[in-house]
Amino acid sequence: MSRENRQLLALLVITFFAFMIHNGVLDANIMEARNLVTAREILQHHNWLVPTMNGVLRLEKPPLPTWIAAIMMQLFGQDSLAILRIPAALSAMLLVFFLFKLTKELTRDEHLPLLAGGTVATSFYIFFMARTITWDIFCHSFMLGAIWMLYRGWNRKEQAWKEFTWAGVLMGLSFLSKGPVSFFALLLPFLIAFFASYGFSGAKMQWKPLMVALGILLAFSTWWPLYIYFQHPEFSAYVAEKESAAWMNAVCIRGTTTGVSLCSQEYGHYPLRLPWLFRMHGKKSGSLVITSFWHFGFGPLSFCFLHFLKRKSAT
Repeated sequence: MSRENRQLLALLVITFFAFMIHNGVLDANIMEARNLVTAREILQHHNWLVPTMNGVLRLEKPPLPTWIAAIMMQLFGQDSLAILRIPAALSAMLLVFFLFKLTKELTRDEHLPLLAGGTVATSFYIFFMARTITWDIFCHSFMLGAIWMLYRGWNRKEQAWKEFTWAGVLMGLSFLSKGPVSFFALLLPFLIAFFASYGFSGAKMQWKPLMVALGILLAFSTWWPLYIYFQHPEFSAYVAEKESAAWMNAVCIRGTTTGVSLCSQEYGHYPLRLPWLFRMHGKKSGSLVITSFWHFGFGPLSFCFLHFLKRKSAT
């Protein structure tokens, strides 16, 4: 067995114990309960495209994780919370696999992919998301796979149709899981780091496959919102306005708890970014400085600055 296969086997064992064992012990939190109630009503009303919760339209979240929960209920019943959470655990395992492969291609190091995968598999946020069938683990897992495909594609010397096709599919699935959340949390920092380190030469050569990826992303991410809009235009406009206000409120207005939470979430993504910084350290020291400033400074400090500026102006 090769070194890579041994490391993947070790990560499989780690993730199985981290995500699968006793995953029915925790009670369902409010977000998981909402997802499960919506999934149950999908089966009751036989309406997969227009989900409801307690008889009221439930359009605040994209439907993919709810569809997955409904499929699990249809196959295995609704009694075992542990069984219903299996897709979240599998998605978390997939996230660790994507990170392992991305780190291996970024660094060519023999041990860092295993260390990065093991670190993420045992970090609290991933550990918690893998044990609740909500939206987050799916969107981040799909997005990390898309980032891996984008990196592979932009480093190919010929046009990488397969990689960019998969990138478009995975980005689309991420959007169907939780909208643009992972585009800001994972994709944007990656793009800044990549172009700061490697420039735009690879992107220019791959512009045709990239257009295909963007087309697939657009198709995946717009068909359901457009369907809902034409079916329920007034309620769709209301939800869009409410969710936009909630995002602005979360970033700029809320109090101390949210400000600290946003900063801690920003720092919580560091295990996913460290392999990239290691790679750039051997590439361009200037790029390391720029991207380190973005990752370790500007990102979290900007959220804290917005929060404390708001507090200062309110006093």
